[in-house]
Amino acid sequence: MRRAAALIAVLTLALAGCREGAQDREQPAAAPEPEPPAAQVEPPAGDLAGQAIAKLTEGEGAGKAVLSAASGLQVLDLLVGTGAQPQPGQTCSTHATLWLLDGTKIWSSLDDGTPFDFTLAGGQVIRGWDEGVAGMKAGGKRRLAVPPDLGYGAKGRPPVPPDAWLIFEIELLAVK
Repeated sequence: MRRAAALIAVLTLALAGCREGAQDREQPAAAPEPEPPAAQVEPPAGDLAGQAIAKLTEGEGAGKAVLSAASGLQVLDLLVGTGAQPQPGQTCSTHATLWLLDGTKIWSSLDDGTPFDFTLAGGQVIRGWDEGVAGMKAGGKRRLAVPPDLGYGAKGRPPVPPDAWLIFEIELLAVK
């Protein structure tokens, strides 16, 4: 009888120890909710730079890296060209489209199919355009988000309103 009582006591202690250890072990945490990809996250309404980056990464730009220049210009390469890189004073032949941040299309050389030519760093285009095209190579296609101080600034230029962020899609056709 003593043996049976001892056996029961040992089994009871062993079972109690197993139960206690089970409580001490961490239970697996519920899997966290997956976060949506960055391109799908809407930036706050007052974050115009964030909204501009979101515009760059729409459609063809999804999943591509946006580079931020010290000037505030945001650049996304859709296609890196293999031709000549323009130097100041050279003529750049481009196709381009300009939108406002709200998606309003302002202008496009594609509408009539006539390329837009300009002299790089010749004062013919806004600073953001010069800066954005300067790093391209012929055959490349790039999107730019141009902050107001590199665009038309506080005065605007109708139909571009004052302090407007500009979204450009530029294809560098040739360097002459």
